[in-house]
Amino acid sequence: MRLRGQKSLPGAECRGVLKSSGGDEVNVVPSIDVIIPTLNEEKNLKLCLDAIVKQNYPKNKIRITIIDGGSTDSTVDIVKDYGCEVLINEEILAEPGIYKGIENSECNICCVLAVDNIIANDKDFFIKMTKPFLEMNVTGAFPKVIFSEDEPSINKYINYRSEPFSEFIYGKACNFRNFESVYKIKYKTDDYIIYDFKTNDFPLLALAQGFMIDKNKFKRDSKSKYDDIQPIISIIERGGGIAYVKTAEIYHYQIMSVKSFVKKFEWRIKNNLEESRVSGSKMRRNYNLKKYLWLIYSMSLFLPFFYSIYQILRTKKNFFIYHFITNTILLFLIPYTFIKLKLGKVYKTYKL
Repeated sequence: MRLRGQKSLPGAECRGVLKSSGGDEVNVVPSIDVIIPTLNEEKNLKLCLDAIVKQNYPKNKIRITIIDGGSTDSTVDIVKDYGCEVLINEEILAEPGIYKGIENSECNICCVLAVDNIIANDKDFFIKMTKPFLEMNVTGAFPKVIFSEDEPSINKYINYRSEPFSEFIYGKACNFRNFESVYKIKYKTDDYIIYDFKTNDFPLLALAQGFMIDKNKFKRDSKSKYDDIQPIISIIERGGGIAYVKTAEIYHYQIMSVKSFVKKFEWRIKNNLEESRVSGSKMRRNYNLKKYLWLIYSMSLFLPFFYSIYQILRTKKNFFIYHFITNTILLFLIPYTFIKLKLGKVYKTYKL
């Protein structure tokens, strides 16, 4: 791990021979900056950092940059024990913090990792993830999200597909498990796949789930710094290749209960409703039509319930019952958050 004050040349590469856990030789090792946005993350932080420091990768070629939004718990003290660099995120939200981290990085590759994303039991994660950058000169790469048997069923459902609204809008493009049925394959190896993504039917990919970027090729519009998906679209628009590294795996502990689902998505809906948060965002083809069709689908109630039962019978995965549960929650949560937001603005105007 590169500690504070330890010097290395910007963009420097470690040349020589590095062997993976399987005995394969890796001749060029890019420097990696793991960018982690935080805000009061003391509960999950150590698990995330421990998985990084255990990697079979030259310690002087890994840098961990914490972008902290003003934590009041022991988050900052924990990261200092790991030798991480800490940058202050004045805007608090993770997305602009990530933008700041990438802008300030001196490394070849930036890996964005939210604290609830944990590298699986694989010491060669970084070796596998950097392989398409070295072999195919791609701009970005993303890992495979897996789930453990002991995690909550609601989290399994969200990771297996997505939340119901996004699944309805994106269809099979909402999850990497279905990409082969949606996009043509440009190049494929035993380790990774490069798809021919299209800007009018772009996939649902986000930076914070272990997405790696070649900083020298990545251009991000500051107007979209509040958006976690727009940077992926920008890569596709510029013709940059994106690799799905199917042998590199992470766990994503994003929704651990129905209560956490409500809390997270009320926050997300609120931010999407505020114009300043979606400035520069590009909408998917037929988005406006599909969002109204989703309302009809959801209000029927029996259609989401039927879909849940159908998927349970088809896949033998009981967690699909959460499609109906979370869909119903969103049906009420979206108008509730909208009304709450509007009333808040009216109250502020009245006070003035």
